[in-house]
Amino acid sequence: IEGAFVDVLSGKIGEYNTITGEQLWEKREVRIGNWAKMVPELSRQTAIMLRQILKYHAHNQQHEKRLGTYLTWQFRVNARHGGIVRCEMETLLQQSGITPDLKNPQRTRKRIEDALKQLKEDEVIGEHARIVEDTLEAQLKEERIQTLAYRWWQDYVHQLWVIHPPQSVKHAYQALLQEPNER
Repeated sequence: IEGAFVDVLSGKIGEYNTITGEQLWEKREVRIGNWAKMVPELSRQTAIMLRQILKYHAHNQQHEKRLGTYLTWQFRVNARHGGIVRCEMETLLQQSGITPDLKNPQRTRKRIEDALKQLKEDEVIGEHARIVEDTLEAQLKEERIQTLAYRWWQDYVHQLWVIHPPQSVKHAYQALLQEPNER
């Protein structure tokens, strides 16, 4: 498990070997990787949102858990820009670790949108919506999505979404971003 997230320290403690050379027990020291030093200060509100996400059932609310975790961190990363997340649905799914069921994309869409609705109700995210441009091509794509016409899934995953943080998070991040002399 050695890598960017966890450093396995080189010191071995309690290494026991049999006569045949088989190792029976070994204990290693582990610490958080250097990335922890680079993470900006976590706000109390971020921790509250992550606590809510931990309450979700790992199997029954998998989309809520994955989308919520990714979006919570993105709100924090984008705090300087109001915390707003703008991305295509495909990027959102990939970064959240959600593999769409392409045999039944309509069910996948329902699960994703239900998960976003649940996250909004639980105040993990704020307002969210697909961005539909005011062009003929965009209107045709929107019509294909609504009627589940041929190639609607490709239009859906390439459509841009905007997801706002909840109001409480906006206030918390505004306080964090104030200049030190303004605090």
